[in-house]
Amino acid sequence: MGDIAGTCVQTLEGHGNMVTSLLSWQDHLVSCDFNGFIRVWSSQGGQSMQCVHTHPEEGHVPKKMSGCLAMTGIADNAQTPILLVSYLDKSLKVCY
Repeated sequence: MGDIAGTCVQTLEGHGNMVTSLLSWQDHLVSCDFNGFIRVWSSQGGQSMQCVHTHPEEGHVPKKMSGCLAMTGIADNAQTPILLVSYLDKSLKVCY
């Protein structure tokens, strides 16, 4: 993360492989990696951003060719956030 002048003020670490996509969603940052993991980052009370959720859960062993390629977010009619993720195995997952 950086300020307006471009100075780096925080480095987010936790992915085990190359980060392939980032999405800013409301007050969260969502990232996915080449191992297929999705992480949700949040800044609570003005503090530094922390990982608040990982999918799949920690300890999961990724399948071969399961990496995330890209993601985007939309909201349904009730404004429920929906995450759309494309994977190396040619699948697209819709996550609520």
